[in-house]
Amino acid sequence: MRQLRPLVLSVVLALVGACASHPVVSSIPTTSATSLEPSVIAFGKSASPDASATPTWTLHGPAFVTKMVDGHDGNVWYMDTYEHAYGRITPSNFNVLTSPYPDPTQIGTAIAPNPDGNIYIATSNGSTCHIYKVHPDLTVVDLIAPYACTYGADTMVSGYDQRLWLDDGSATITRITTVGVISTLTMPEQVDGIMRGNTTGRAMFIVGYYSGTLYRIAPDDSITSVVVGRIGPLATASDGYIWAAAGTILNPDLVRIDDNLGVKVIALGRPRNGPFAILPHKGTLIMPCGLYPDQQTIFRFNTTKEVSLHVWTDPAQEYLVDAIIAPDHNLWMTDSRYVYVGTLN
Repeated sequence: MRQLRPLVLSVVLALVGACASHPVVSSIPTTSATSLEPSVIAFGKSASPDASATPTWTLHGPAFVTKMVDGHDGNVWYMDTYEHAYGRITPSNFNVLTSPYPDPTQIGTAIAPNPDGNIYIATSNGSTCHIYKVHPDLTVVDLIAPYACTYGADTMVSGYDQRLWLDDGSATITRITTVGVISTLTMPEQVDGIMRGNTTGRAMFIVGYYSGTLYRIAPDDSITSVVVGRIGPLATASDGYIWAAAGTILNPDLVRIDDNLGVKVIALGRPRNGPFAILPHKGTLIMPCGLYPDQQTIFRFNTTKEVSLHVWTDPAQEYLVDAIIAPDHNLWMTDSRYVYVGTLN
């Protein structure tokens, strides 16, 4: 994945055009997608079907959304790598407010909400990173002076300490306060993802790129680790457990990891390495699964029972790049061309 960055960067930079510096309001047309019938797969001991109904899908587009997060303002905030823009979407009517990056020659894939009420985005040209504080009205503040980064902004998460934890693809984690104070943490290997753990441990978890190791960073910066195999994106459920697809590249398992790095493997039938979406108030994990050519599958897994799941056909026309449970409690997915919203029970 890392080796594709120069190619992706060159393609994206070639698409740069003239961008206005002021926010633009647009309404994306909505069409109804065909209701999709599920099949139910039961597994484990005393397995029983999940009674969850099939979601009703709506298709919104074109919308070049490549990364989505839930804002503290009740909106979905996103990054648009292709158009070099960021913005917010109102779930109730899917109105979009968008604005170009302050530097349109940059690309950006990292976005994170923060408890201070602002959204933070990271953009880069592959060797220099910018961190911007985005206010609810989309105006931006250049948080820090541009700094050298290895591969560019990859993932960014707000920690329990309210610092921004940024992974640039190297073995260094950059941490930035909301007033722009930088500190770094050196990891044992190249990093390929970062997320928060549960509220009790208040730890951060870092994915090792080569070794299949998950590292736990305690609030005092002490590091512990566990090897679980090649790891995809991580998600934390409402029960506090971390969930991931991990194992071998061709045959990963669904794994549940507690805050002290205890690992439980749950055979689920080729879960794809992300993206994950968590439905916190239902104890439900939703994820696209399967390998090519069986990519058009979505599993809904009950994290409380751990015995049953629902399988839906994936309505996306392309390979999914992100999935979240939005503030409207529905499943939002994007294939970077369209946004698919599935209304859940």
